[in-house]
Amino acid sequence: MKLDQVIAHRNKKTIYRDGARCIKVFDAECSKADVLNEALNLARKYLHLFCRKSDTAMQYVQKWMPIVAASQSVKGNADERYQQVKALLELMCPVHEEPNLLGARWSKLLINATFSGLGTVVGGTFGDVSENKDAQKVAIRCMKECIDVGHAAGVTFAPVQGKDITKLFYYKGAVKRAIGILLLPIAMKKHRGIVPSMLQDLRAGKPCEVDAINGVVCDYGRRLGVPTPINDRIAQIIRDAQAGKLQPCPENIRRFDDLL
Repeated sequence: MKLDQVIAHRNKKTIYRDGARCIKVFDAECSKADVLNEALNLARKYLHLFCRKSDTAMQYVQKWMPIVAASQSVKGNADERYQQVKALLELMCPVHEEPNLLGARWSKLLINATFSGLGTVVGGTFGDVSENKDAQKVAIRCMKECIDVGHAAGVTFAPVQGKDITKLFYYKGAVKRAIGILLLPIAMKKHRGIVPSMLQDLRAGKPCEVDAINGVVCDYGRRLGVPTPINDRIAQIIRDAQAGKLQPCPENIRRFDDLL
């Protein structure tokens, strides 16, 4: 750690730059309570930012989503530093130690690709996808593609809110697909009002993260030989909207008719 480049002086603290990191050093007279309060305020700030950018409701995070200390923060004495980070986070909300981080990330990707992707396409909320009969048919196909690609990559999907999403929504026949469609509005009831961050970005005239969401599914599918026509179409529609060639609107769901 190098503390040779001062960025700013604040009341009882100095902020330094160390490569790509910023380090805040408190004066010796600061109490432990002051330091902890500062850390908690920053943690809450970034938690709110994460929820907004990832289309995740706050209660969704606090109830089930794994909170994992980044690997860069636990270099050295990993177990000791991990426990310190865990103890700090537990002051804000319950902390779950996720042994299947890759599976948790793919489960989140599945939800974002489906409901954030299609929510952006139709210019609406997660509920406009999960509760609309035409959108439901596309959504269940999108979820199946994500699961097929994940399985081809050797991923074991992590439970979401304690539920096995592959058992709930994966299908090979018409009956299981119909059951999955019926479950969509139930599963998304608490999150029906979420406006996708990609849609918020488009409305604000900013580049959106389609390449990091649906684009990831498409890229993995191409590499692994798994067709992803629904995700390909979602990504293309969003890119066209970003380029000003079309507008997100409910009528866009008709652009998938030839794939169903």
